[in-house]
Amino acid sequence: MSQFPWGDHLFTGEQTSKIRIFEKFNAGGEDWDATCNLVGVDAITDTAFTAQGEVLAQLHASAVDAGWRLEDLQITTGMHGPYQRFRLIRNGMRANLWTTV
Repeated sequence: MSQFPWGDHLFTGEQTSKIRIFEKFNAGGEDWDATCNLVGVDAITDTAFTAQGEVLAQLHASAVDAGWRLEDLQITTGMHGPYQRFRLIRNGMRANLWTTV
């Protein structure tokens, strides 16, 4: 059985393995917080992570058809080095992800 209604992968592309989407992800939900460790990422579009305009990883076409979009890319550093946080939203659902202090 596949993890998602469209197959085994939420993302496609060269750096897909560096995106952490856990098994409890609800493909029918409204939003999901996630992290990744993409090399060189400097921006996102609604559907892809990019580095200087080149796509590193993008949402599977069927996930996009189901209404999923990317937003809120934050590039940060943690205990194990640099990483990125982002939010997946579905069907235009928007919510504040992290509160800045």
